[in-house]
Formats: sequence, C-alpha cells, structure tokens
Amino acid sequence: HRDLHSFPTRRSSDLMFTWVTFAASPLRIEVFGEAIAIPDLPNPVSKININDYRYSGCDAIKLRVTNNCGDLLEIKQANASHGNEAGDTVQLLHQTVRDFLLTDGASPFNMIRPLGQNVIAKSCIQYLEMALNHNEWKSTYGWIDKDYRSFVFHLFSWPLLPYVIHFRSEER
Repeated sequence: HRDLHSFPTRRSSDLMFTWVTFAASPLRIEVFGEAIAIPDLPNPVSKININDYRYSGCDAIKLRVTNNCGDLLEIKQANASHGNEAGDTVQLLHQTVRDFLLTDGASPFNMIRPLGQNVIAKSCIQYLEMALNHNEWKSTYGWIDKDYRSFVFHLFSWPLLPYVIHFRSEER
C-alpha cells in the first residue's frame, strides 16, 4: 500500500472543493473519502487497484481535509451523542465560502459549475468501471444464488456506488 496521502497537493484541494461544492447531495465522510481517492491516472481502469488509493479510516480523511483545505471544509457531526463518525458529512464551512469559490476572485481555487460537474461525472464513470471490472462479473450465465450474493457483497464494498448510480440517473 502506497502512502499517496502524506502531503497536500493542489489537485487534492481542487478535487475536495469540487466534490463538496457540486455534489448532488451531502456526502458522508466515508463516501467523500472514496470520491477523492479515485485516481486521476491515464492507466486503463483494469490496471488500477482502488485499495492503493483509499484512505484508512475517517481520521485519515479528516486529516487530509484539514491539510488540503484548512478550515474552509468541515466535518459536520451527524449525531455527536452516538459517536458514530460514519454518518458525519463533509461540507463547506459556510454558504459564503461556496459563494466565494464560485467567483473569479477565488483564483486559483474558483469553481466553475460545468467543469466541476464534468469532473464529478468522469469520476463516477471511472468508479463504476473499477467496481465492475472483474472477470468474474463479466457474464452472469450459469450463476447460482451464491454468485448473486457474492456480487452484492462486492458492490457493498464500494461506498460511493449508491451516489454514482443516483448521480447518473439524475442526469437524464
């Protein structure tokens, strides 16, 4: 496992601001972590192992958010009394931050809606390809119950997948 998240980068900051600014719905922290872990590489998807890019838990995602975006992004606790970080969402600190990012004055971090939506759409397509790019899923001919259960279990290991499916259906 490579430590690809050890230092802030401009690409990481841009990607975080893009997802939080233009996502169709608020993203839970583990879903956000998955979104920003999608590699932006020219390699064919079949040669990418997402586990090389995934963050190791909510604390690693929080640290990455802080290192890349300072206090402009925050982790909103879903319910502090339960101590369950999984329901926490990543969001802009305030509406004025979003308003600022959408202006030319925010350069080099200004967000342009069509470009941001394009980044998210491409990421969703790449993520879907990674999730389904296994030889064992190529053909369902001859599958039995065990195969279908295995496939569903596999899909549950991809936290961003429900967003991807929802995002694509909303774009029609």
